[in-house]
Amino acid sequence: MKTQHHFRPVSLLLLLPVLLFLIFFFVMPVSYAVRTSFLTYDPANVAVLPVTLSNYVEFLGNPVYLNILARTFKLAFIVTITLLLIGYPVALY
Repeated sequence: MKTQHHFRPVSLLLLLPVLLFLIFFFVMPVSYAVRTSFLTYDPANVAVLPVTLSNYVEFLGNPVYLNILARTFKLAFIVTITLLLIGYPVALY
């Protein structure tokens, strides 16, 4: 016999504080950073129109940035594997 789950509007109210927190402290800052990354750099105003891909072209064309990106991914991989090797036995115990 199947049990039916009833939808309650109160459950949405319980999610509201978490959703607002995520929107204000994660979605908005990340979307602002992504939007700013497509703008042109101006020393007086930091980022101004027009929209351009030159920031990404410079990032992907500069070997220093690519080296830092590769080191970052290598470190993230090592940390992930290390924590999995430590975390799974601890969680099973």
